[in-house]
Amino acid sequence: MRSLKYLSIDTMRKILLGLLLMGWGAQSQSLSKKWESYFSYQYISAIVSTENTLITAADNAIFLYDTETHQRTTLTTIGGLTGESISSLYYDNTNDQLIIGYENGMLSIYSFNDASIFTDVSIFNKSSISNSKKRINAFEVFEDRLILSGDYGISIYNPTQKEFGDTYYFGPNGNPLAVRQTMVFEEYIYAATDIGIYRAFKSASDLISYTNWELVTAGNWNGLAMFEGKLIATHTGNRGVYEFDGNSFVKKITLLSNIKSVEAHASQLIVATENTIELINTDFIIAQTLSYDEQKYRCALRINNYVYAGTEKDGLIKINFQAANDAEIISPEGPLSNFAFNITVIPNEIWVVYGDYSIYFNPFPEKREGYSHFKENTWINVPYSDVLGASNLVHVNPHPEDSSKVYMGSFQSGLLYVEDDVPQVLYNQYNSGLESISFVDYSSIRIKSTYFDENGDLWVLTAFLEEGLKKLGANGSWTSYSIQTAVPDHTLISAYSNIVKDKQNTLFFGSSHNGIVGFTQQGGSPISKSIFGEENNFPHNGVRTVALDLDGYLWMGTTKGLRVIYDTASFFSEESPKVHEIIIDDQGNASELLYQQFITNIKVDGNNRKWVATADSGVFLFSPNGQETLQHFTKENSPLPSNTVNAIGLDAATGKVYFATAKGLISFQGNAFLPQEEYNNVEVYPNPVRPNFQGDVTIRGLIQNSHVKITDIEGNLVFEGQSDGGSVVWNQEAFGRHKVSSGVYLIFISNADSTKTKIAKLMIIR
Repeated sequence: MRSLKYLSIDTMRKILLGLLLMGWGAQSQSLSKKWESYFSYQYISAIVSTENTLITAADNAIFLYDTETHQRTTLTTIGGLTGESISSLYYDNTNDQLIIGYENGMLSIYSFNDASIFTDVSIFNKSSISNSKKRINAFEVFEDRLILSGDYGISIYNPTQKEFGDTYYFGPNGNPLAVRQTMVFEEYIYAATDIGIYRAFKSASDLISYTNWELVTAGNWNGLAMFEGKLIATHTGNRGVYEFDGNSFVKKITLLSNIKSVEAHASQLIVATENTIELINTDFIIAQTLSYDEQKYRCALRINNYVYAGTEKDGLIKINFQAANDAEIISPEGPLSNFAFNITVIPNEIWVVYGDYSIYFNPFPEKREGYSHFKENTWINVPYSDVLGASNLVHVNPHPEDSSKVYMGSFQSGLLYVEDDVPQVLYNQYNSGLESISFVDYSSIRIKSTYFDENGDLWVLTAFLEEGLKKLGANGSWTSYSIQTAVPDHTLISAYSNIVKDKQNTLFFGSSHNGIVGFTQQGGSPISKSIFGEENNFPHNGVRTVALDLDGYLWMGTTKGLRVIYDTASFFSEESPKVHEIIIDDQGNASELLYQQFITNIKVDGNNRKWVATADSGVFLFSPNGQETLQHFTKENSPLPSNTVNAIGLDAATGKVYFATAKGLISFQGNAFLPQEEYNNVEVYPNPVRPNFQGDVTIRGLIQNSHVKITDIEGNLVFEGQSDGGSVVWNQEAFGRHKVSSGVYLIFISNADSTKTKIAKLMIIR
């Protein structure tokens, strides 16, 4: 490990500023300030160090830690990172650059000189390399270039010119092979691979030819280091640490668990194994073994009296090897994982769960991740070991009158009740009215969704059961309801979506095979019905998400498109309500909105607009009727870390919109708020509008369908509009012609029949 120069606090601040401004253009700079990231810093993949600063890769984000001031600075997709999983880091001292290698073969370069970032997709786009073989494992300096060790072989890269040179394939018969690390030692370039250690003369004129590479020793090798003038190698098969004697590699010591990384520090080797950190002296004797709280380690290095160890579950750990009990987790706060399967958001609180199932609702292999709760700007992470054995948690439902009481659906184990973030009871077939699937030989209670009604009763949807709808009464009693009329064959993949309830007290939920299901208790008798099939205008019978908008319309997201029912009151009539697609004008051609898109979630904001998440196309924001696309966020045009968006959460108190993606949780500052009953809390933001503000003015705290007029102090009308929900936005323009000038503006607000009014003031400073 080469010594890196000191990064000052000013430099760390410069990183943040530069990453916020780079690459977006003027409009995107303004847009990027509306984003906030909530990445996990638990899984550490790489560490490099400066004199007093650690640069650490945590899955798909980076953080800097100043070892003297203990300040942490995070770099995420908001700053221009790709959102892909990071596999390796290197600091280029000559050009003052951080080189970032990714598992998918992408390469990013962040320059500390001008706060810019450059991403090279040459390997990522190289069709001759299998997608599963593009991982960049390590970097090594070779003259004025870098050697990239990849799962395919070796590439030469010029960090000054930012361009690739030759690529070397030197496996048997010139085939690709996985190179874990390279090292330039004396006259040779050595390469540790999964079938042996190879070498070639560094001065050879034709390193492209595999015949110029010789196999020094066979075996599965994963690490190389320079130690006391000798070349050291680590073997993954026999857990051995070897020294090269000039002719062959000689085993010096065997460790007790699999070796993950090796680094040289002064007169010690720092070896991270799966279960321990070993400090090995020049006689290849273990001077000290460090272990903290049964961690799984991935990498480690030493600075002064501390070893900094990257783990798989608890992030970066700082261990004082002179006092082994002196250890602390120094990763920034964040959720347990970046794979956010589902989120639940209420004002100023977020719950995240990490369960999963296949497109066919297969929960195996089980996800055992626990859950995360964000409250009062602090993350509370409850691991799997504390959730009473509830695997595959996929849904969270806090009690509407007391958010400290929470019910979580497990798509395998039942219903978990949590109070004050302490799991209390796991309801299953032994202690509740829940049932296990009858046609499997193991216990399996698969709960996808729950819903609290106005009586405080909790409705629970369970898959693969004839009586798939359960109710946990506020008094603790359980009731089961058959939905066989709507879903005749529950032994098929009879899994369901979320639940909503309309003004007629009908419960609606989507199903995997039977389209949309309605359930009601008219006259006290339970009735269920489903509508599906091409004859009813369904593009696919799998409805994955449903939402009722402020007009009472039922929006349905299927695996192949979007549908709407405008008249839910007639759902149980002999003539079922019509199911509509949204037809839009696409550059003069009529087309269907979100045609053939796999829709994962729909949320309706306070202005009755529709946020729609998709499985591979990011997230959309549509006008209330769906005719206008107001936003379309993807990982290519925004800080969204993945185009796979699993869920959306809306915070009515702040206007923030949260996106749970396959690569992390992120939020966008929206401008929609829930409608109010009175004009008691009307707010205008920002107020005053200062010269450097380029966004929209938001007027919130409105009654639904409020009429809003804005005039200058002389009474000249500059804006007129109507709220679909609880807020209105104004772009500071006089009817789209030009930005208004400095001055005081009057905002006149009234409800639909003008029986309630409000006047507010706004100051604009140019």
